[in-house]
Amino acid sequence: MSPDLARLIAEPTRAMEVPAQDLQRIVLELAAHETTVSLLRRTLVSRLFASSAGTANGLPEPSARDQSLTPKEAATRMGVTIPWLYRNHHRLPFAKKLSRKCLRFSQRGLETWLATKGSGQPWK
Repeated sequence: MSPDLARLIAEPTRAMEVPAQDLQRIVLELAAHETTVSLLRRTLVSRLFASSAGTANGLPEPSARDQSLTPKEAATRMGVTIPWLYRNHHRLPFAKKLSRKCLRFSQRGLETWLATKGSGQPWK
């Protein structure tokens, strides 16, 4: 992280003071960090859901094992379309992109997320 970006993160109000010739460089550097932070957040949330399912010895109980859901199954449970899931998977902490055209969803993560989001479906 460059000193300029670190200073802006510490004091966001200084963004108006950034010289015009540095804007593009700082925006690109910030975008790279946003990608890293997003990946880190997803990994930590996944681990959080996985660790909350564990028993005292750290291993999941056989009845509590997570299952992967297809986009069709996840869309049905969420009440959204499959294209919506592909467009918004990055916003869903229980989504795992396996390849360019392959998404899977943690059943337990989805159930937990739906329970915390309530039935109002504000994610649409």
